[in-house]
Amino acid sequence: MLVSGLISGQVCYWDIRSNEKPMETSHPYTSHRYPVTQALWIPSKVNTDFFSCSTDGTVLWWDARFMKKPTETLVMDLEQPQRADIYKAVGITALQFEQTMSSKFLAGTEDGMVVNVNRRTSNLVEKLAIRFQCYTGPVIAIDRNPIYTKNFLTIGNWSANIWADDTKEGNLLCTSDKYIDLSGGCWSKARCSVFFTINKEGLLEAYDILAGIKTPLTNIHVCNDSLTAISSHEEGGFLAVGSSNVSGKV
Repeated sequence: MLVSGLISGQVCYWDIRSNEKPMETSHPYTSHRYPVTQALWIPSKVNTDFFSCSTDGTVLWWDARFMKKPTETLVMDLEQPQRADIYKAVGITALQFEQTMSSKFLAGTEDGMVVNVNRRTSNLVEKLAIRFQCYTGPVIAIDRNPIYTKNFLTIGNWSANIWADDTKEGNLLCTSDKYIDLSGGCWSKARCSVFFTINKEGLLEAYDILAGIKTPLTNIHVCNDSLTAISSHEEGGFLAVGSSNVSGKV
């Protein structure tokens, strides 16, 4: 089962066992108003739940069995959360969900903030209360450490930063600013001190916190195109990297 967000603001899902085309797509009138920036599955009893975000400033929850409309909507009106004015909401550029923290998720915004959203409370002020001012530009990517889940990695402003849920005064660690725009990053699933970054010139870099993060341990020039996505295999032996080349590269 695959889930995806579309440039039209709609979301859809596939079952690759039966068809190469989407099984179902959300209706344009009940979907996001701007392109979807990320969509993630949420583990549940029926395994059909997922959520999506967009630069229109909303986070929508969906059930793949009933795609006519979202099951829940959160408007990221950070100035006055109770107002929930979609025209005052800040755009969402990245999402992160950790299975062991099912009542919370991280949302990165266009203005460089990461919001630790607490779904357990119905009070919108409390739901959006925990915020980290990470960058002056948009948050490109967020990833929680696979072992120490209170720590999370953010990518933006030409640097990778490491934060902790209980430390809002500033980041714990930060790489040196790059001259090339970073386009993503993730933790290693096999070694919790190692993380990776990718950039728009096709370069993948690996860092180990235990060895210092001023300079990367190693780097690989994957291709001449901009790298757009990266993910680490559960057992840590492989990395999947996507590029902007229309022919695709993994």
